[in-house]
Amino acid sequence: MINSTDAIFREILLRGPHYANRPTDNWENLDKLLNWIHTLLKEPMPPEVQEAFDVFRDIPRKALEKQKEIREIVLSTAEMFEQLTTHYLITEEFFRDLESRFHRYIECLFIQHDVQVSTYEERKRFLGYLFSRLSITKVPLWWCYLHLKKHHRAMTVTNKEDLEAHEEVRNDLRRDKATEKVFKWVFARTRNPRDDENSGDK
Repeated sequence: MINSTDAIFREILLRGPHYANRPTDNWENLDKLLNWIHTLLKEPMPPEVQEAFDVFRDIPRKALEKQKEIREIVLSTAEMFEQLTTHYLITEEFFRDLESRFHRYIECLFIQHDVQVSTYEERKRFLGYLFSRLSITKVPLWWCYLHLKKHHRAMTVTNKEDLEAHEEVRNDLRRDKATEKVFKWVFARTRNPRDDENSGDK
């Protein structure tokens, strides 16, 4: 059961370090790239394009914020496990604290995935605008466009089953339900994490 102390410790302490220690270069590079593009685009953008750009720029920032939180959760959970091996006592307060960390851990992983899945239209809209601003004399902007398009492709999820599973987990999290389905989703991401697949070619 996902509400057992052993299962939560096992997930966070055995699988969690894999996520906590992931490189963040891809997100950091995307953040720098978007900042550079903003500098190169000297004229104001149309409101709908500005909105799409703001969504795009939030992607790496949210991902990095949640990455930091995942690391903190894994470290603090390790301290809780050390405490348990010293006192051998699981109180109701101890379990609720551990369960709360697990829910935050799930939410962080979900948000890192969601900022990629749910922003497709905004990314596509901004890339279309950026393409319209290109010319043969704007070499730096061409370079930025090509690299931004690589990031966009790496973040794009097209598999129907993956998208349906993602929405099911979103609905469970909205209802504050750490169901077995949510747990399996985490395991599936551990077996085939998108960030690991995408981190080397950006």
